[in-house]
Amino acid sequence: HTLGDAIFRALNLDFLEFARSSTDNPMHGVKAMFEDTFRKFLVYRALYDLRRSWRIVLPNLEQCALLKIDYLHLDELVAQPWTEIPEMAALTPELRSELLRAVFETFRLNYAFASHNYLDESVLREQEGAIKDRLKMPWCLERDERLTPPSALSMEGAAPKAGPFVKLIGPASLLGKFVVQFFREHSGSRLDRAAYRDLMERILTVLRDNLFLECRQLASRNAPPCTLYRLKADCILWNPGDKVHAAVDQIKSRSYKGVVNTRPNVFFQYLYQYDFKARKTLRGDEHTGQLNNDIRQEREDLFKKGDISALFCSPTMELGIDIKLLSIVHMRNVPPNPANYAQRAGRAGRNGQAALIFNFCSSYAPHD
Repeated sequence: HTLGDAIFRALNLDFLEFARSSTDNPMHGVKAMFEDTFRKFLVYRALYDLRRSWRIVLPNLEQCALLKIDYLHLDELVAQPWTEIPEMAALTPELRSELLRAVFETFRLNYAFASHNYLDESVLREQEGAIKDRLKMPWCLERDERLTPPSALSMEGAAPKAGPFVKLIGPASLLGKFVVQFFREHSGSRLDRAAYRDLMERILTVLRDNLFLECRQLASRNAPPCTLYRLKADCILWNPGDKVHAAVDQIKSRSYKGVVNTRPNVFFQYLYQYDFKARKTLRGDEHTGQLNNDIRQEREDLFKKGDISALFCSPTMELGIDIKLLSIVHMRNVPPNPANYAQRAGRAGRNGQAALIFNFCSSYAPHD
């Protein structure tokens, strides 16, 4: 409930930096309406950034040990006797905490959230219009971008086609394999497919009754009803990381215990803490064939004047464009052949001035 305001205050932007407005001091009610739209957009971006994905070029705050996610009242939950689930009652509070944290992480990393104020389908569609009307680049939706509705988790079955994206957490899922292995290691019990389903449904029921989860049933014409589960977004606690140990996905890394790398990416750790506002405003834009000629020409002009600090280009920048003051070219991958390298590198250092050319060589590409 305080996340949007906290990010808004930390950014400390002037009103005209994010607001689509002709004046920097409109009426109080109008200004509050624009700021509220911006706060909600920031919450949406922050929640969406928590999902599981490959992030090598731009790791999120958890991967840089700058953020540590916890769950509200989890300690109180694991301290309960759990008499309704004997398998859980037989575990120590520490083991119950480890297991329940893995369940919560599965929801969080799959972007399976419930929030009536932020993530309901009707709220998202309403906010899309408000964001486009009230906010401006780069603090708004990208061209043709829409707010992604949250997914949901289900034990089995399939949701209707018109419903949310559903991730199954049955016995064959990553979570299912983790839970089966967890009980085999710590209690000596072996869960078959039926026993796992029964146990997990009872755990989900306890979490629902304690207001950690929201569940609802969706009926499908040619299939049995599908029960969808989502984690309530206000259960998440956002804590500062220790800057030493990066977050580890316990579900994904269960086969690699002892060799999991918890070192943070120190380059991005430094970059994300740097106060660029004390230096100058940095703005980056794309320059690709997907843009129409007017937008591309406008960005070239702004780049030449210095209002855009960096252009992220496809081969559209290879030929026929002369930006005399361009001093740095950074190629994200090795070009296909020497001629392409010469053309791209040759965008910088015109008229005899010095230039610096970077080339990032991926360790995964044989060509590089």
